[in-house]
Amino acid sequence: MCPKLKWVVLPLFLAAVSSCKREHPAGGPAAKSLDAVRRLATAENYRKLGFESLEEIERMTLGTPIPVYFVGLETLRKFTPGDDPNTLLTSPHEMIYPVLVDGNVRCSLGLKEQGGEWQVRTYGRPRLSRALAKIRDSQTAAGAAPEDYFAVEIPSMYLVFIGRKNGEALLLTHVHDHEEFGFNSGETAPAAEVFAKIANAAGNYPGPLPQI
Repeated sequence: MCPKLKWVVLPLFLAAVSSCKREHPAGGPAAKSLDAVRRLATAENYRKLGFESLEEIERMTLGTPIPVYFVGLETLRKFTPGDDPNTLLTSPHEMIYPVLVDGNVRCSLGLKEQGGEWQVRTYGRPRLSRALAKIRDSQTAAGAAPEDYFAVEIPSMYLVFIGRKNGEALLLTHVHDHEEFGFNSGETAPAAEVFAKIANAAGNYPGPLPQI
């Protein structure tokens, strides 16, 4: 190979490899799900899907995905002050893909890994989708990368946070107000403090209400 050609091809190859690394396995299934939404949307149901007009369906795109970490009630009950909060986060097996129209979040796709394959688990959730995106965007406006953020959910207590790492420190931003714990939407605190507060209540917490 010509030396000059070698130095042209190598950067292009490395760029292609880097691009592949950034592509999450859930991206393909998420894109196919958008095609399904386009086929299913009608004048009667587009608002239920989270859109402001039927015409918006043709302009929807996928935003930067948000990995989701789930923390169980039993895990929280074992957490004590001084413990490393990072140990509560296991590998994320769910991803939230914001669905955008002209850069604005309308709803989201929730995908879950099952048997090595990513499948759509939820669609819609417009309020949560916009709340997550609003907080992440407000923080990335200061220079952080969207890919650095993730969601932390405690389903049994109906709590959701936006998380990020600051070195080894784990920080959580409250997505919703929560009077019991004194959480205010948009406020950021060390995860160790947040989990310690929740752990105090988790001991006697009965968990989510049963389905009727």
